[in-house]
Amino acid sequence: MLASISDLLNVERTEFELTGAFNAILGADSELFVDPALIFNTDILEFTNAKEKITDYFSGVLKLIRRSNQRDDKFWRTAIQMVTIPEVKGLSIGYSSESSDGNGIGKTLAKKIIEDANLIINESENDIYFFELLGLFEKGLGADRISDMIIHIMLDDFQNYSKRICDELGVNYEEKCLTSEGNHIIIIPQSLLTNLPHSTRVFKSEVTDESVRETLNVAIGKSWRDAFTKENSSEVDKHAVLESFASNPEIFEAFILDYLNTKTHTYNFSTDPDGEFLWYHETQETVKNSLDKYKKEADLIDKNDTNLKDKVIIMCDIFKDLVENNGLDSLFYKDSISNVRNSKNEKAIQLVFYGVSHFFCKQNNIDLTPESNTGRGPVDFKCSLGNEKILIEVKKTIHSRLEHGYFTQLEEYKKSEKTKEAIFLLVIVDGKKSIDNLNKFKEKVSNAEKGKYSKIIYINAQKKASASKM
Repeated sequence: MLASISDLLNVERTEFELTGAFNAILGADSELFVDPALIFNTDILEFTNAKEKITDYFSGVLKLIRRSNQRDDKFWRTAIQMVTIPEVKGLSIGYSSESSDGNGIGKTLAKKIIEDANLIINESENDIYFFELLGLFEKGLGADRISDMIIHIMLDDFQNYSKRICDELGVNYEEKCLTSEGNHIIIIPQSLLTNLPHSTRVFKSEVTDESVRETLNVAIGKSWRDAFTKENSSEVDKHAVLESFASNPEIFEAFILDYLNTKTHTYNFSTDPDGEFLWYHETQETVKNSLDKYKKEADLIDKNDTNLKDKVIIMCDIFKDLVENNGLDSLFYKDSISNVRNSKNEKAIQLVFYGVSHFFCKQNNIDLTPESNTGRGPVDFKCSLGNEKILIEVKKTIHSRLEHGYFTQLEEYKKSEKTKEAIFLLVIVDGKKSIDNLNKFKEKVSNAEKGKYSKIIYINAQKKASASKM
C-alpha cells in the first residue's frame, strides 16, 4: 500500500494537516523520529505528562542497575527486560515497503544498553539523560529505535491522540484507521518529529563548553563538529564517546547542560527539505493531471502483448519527461533560487520515481518493490509480472561511484535475482562535480563491450535558463 493517511481515511489533505498531525506516507520509509527533547516540552493534551512518565520509566531502570551486584542477577535481568522493546505495530513513521511496524530493541541490544548505562551512571541527577543520548553511544541504536522506545512507553497516549484526531475528522478510528496488515495506525503530531535528534544536533555543532569539545576531539580522533555528519557517521567510534563521558563525569555533566540549554528543532514541514513526504502529493497530482498527455504510453503499458521490460522503459520515459519538461526536478533540490541548486539525497530522488512508477504499476498489476533485498544488498526497485522481472537502480550524477554502481553492483543484483534485465536511471543534477562525474562515466560506458551491461536512461534535472534569458 502506498497512500497518505488522509487518502486512507478519505479526508482532504488540507483538512487533515490542519489538525497538526503528520500526514505520513504509508508504504514508504521515512527518516523522521519522535525526539524525547520535543515530547518533554509539548503542550499537546495527551502528552503533558510525558516527561514524568518517561523519567519514571528510566528511573526504574537506573534503580535496578544500581541495586544489581553482578551481571545476570534478577535486578540486572529485569533492567534488560525493561529496555527490550517490541516492534511498535501500526507506526505511521519509519514505514517500509514490507511492514508497518517499528524496529524495536532486541535482547542483545538491550544487554548492551544496560552495560553502557552501568558504565556511565554516577549517582548524578543527570544520569537519567543517558537514555535520551543513547544514539551518541551505541552502534546500531539510531534515532528510529529511540523514537520507538518513547512511543512504546507512551503508547496509550499516542493511541488516544490518534483517536482524537480521527474524531475531529469525523472518522471511526477503530474501523477505518488500519494498515494493510490490520493494525491500528498510530498518528504522530508534527511538533514531536525531527530529522536530526536534539542530542546529535547539540553534539554535532552546538557544544559551547571548551573542555567538552577538547575531550571529544581526542576521543573521536577528528573534529567533534564532523563526528556525526552523514559522510563520517559510520567511522565514528561511538564507544570512545561513551568512555570519555564515563571517565570524565564532569564532561558528561557539562554536555548535559548544553543539551538542556540549546533550543530544540522540529522538522520543517512547510518546505520538506529532506523530501520525506511532499514527493507523494506532487507526483500523484502531476501524473493525474498528465494522463491525457500520456494516454498513448498508458495504453501501451496496458497491452497484454507488451513485455515487462518495454512497459518499464515506457514508465521511465514518462518519468524522464515529467522531470525534464513538467517541473518534477524541483523535488530533487533543497532550494529553487540558486543558479547551482543543492540537491537532496539520493533517496529523495528515488521516492519521486517511486511515486510516478507506482501509479502506473498499480493500474497494470505490476508488482513494484522498493529496496528489494537481492541477497547482495538492496536494489532500488524490482518490477515483476508473472515470471518476468526487471531491476531499476536510480543514481544521481553527484554520486562518486557511478562506475561501480553500474558495472559491478547492478550486475551482482541481476545475478542474485536471476534476471538479465535491469535499467540504470541516471539523474543529472546541478553542479560542476555532477558534470565531471557524468563525463567520466560516459567515457567508461563508451569503452565497454556493447550489449553486455544494462540499459541506461539519462534524465536531465539541471536548472534551465528562463525564457527571458534564452
